[in-house]
Amino acid sequence: MINYMKNNLKKQKRFTRPKDFGMLAIGIISLLYILNITFGVVEFLPDNLPIVGNIDEALVTGILIGVLQYFNINVTRIFKRTSS
Repeated sequence: MINYMKNNLKKQKRFTRPKDFGMLAIGIISLLYILNITFGVVEFLPDNLPIVGNIDEALVTGILIGVLQYFNINVTRIFKRTSS
């Protein structure tokens, strides 16, 4: 996995457009939301609500995966089975 990340970082282009900085900001915000650095003080949907309490984390995780794919980091590839 470490070799995959190193090879992927070498292929990435530099930030050249304002959209790149916006995507980076969205990625950082979504990562901080998932890490829950506010200890539950700032949440869109409280986790103690039945069924819908974890929808916001799932949505933010999807956003983070999309941002990573924008920067050519395909995290879904990590979970694929390898043929042996």
